[in-house]
Amino acid sequence: MNKQFFVLSTICIIFLLSACGNDDDNFNVLFFTEELSTLTNVKEMEELITDSVPAIDEEKFSVIFHVASPEKLMVEIGGHQGDLIVVDERLLASAINPNGLYPLDNIAPLGIKETMSEPHIQKDPDTEESRIYALPITNEAKVVRELGLDLEVEIAGFVPVYVDDEALSIDLMEYLTRQE
Repeated sequence: MNKQFFVLSTICIIFLLSACGNDDDNFNVLFFTEELSTLTNVKEMEELITDSVPAIDEEKFSVIFHVASPEKLMVEIGGHQGDLIVVDERLLASAINPNGLYPLDNIAPLGIKETMSEPHIQKDPDTEESRIYALPITNEAKVVRELGLDLEVEIAGFVPVYVDDEALSIDLMEYLTRQE
């Protein structure tokens, strides 16, 4: 019985420590998408982003691919990890909470709001106004074309309110969704 308690306690402590946020000033983009992680690699994605978004400090920037699991996504969000989060569309509904995300209406392409619905659009808890909290990253996005990808699974990104550099996170989100 004591051995089981010790093992269970150790596992709980490890889980809690892995979920804790860190105090570093790194800028991390978390991807929870199976397809994208098989079609590209971290280095290629980091180079493309740092070359295209000059405000990003290469030394403090990283792209991290995770399995597209709602449990892992919630652990990372709960631990305040990720300055920008990109997920498979099937995970989006479980992650969207207007109280915990920045609205992205200001960077959304013109006319896209009329074509979107939940979970991308949610009611602002303060104003009850419909706002965009997640933007799709489609095959028409410049970054997807530059990587030479043809995504079969739709993905979307959002910016959590706990980020240290809101402007940079939103700038990067705008870059990832840009369709030029």
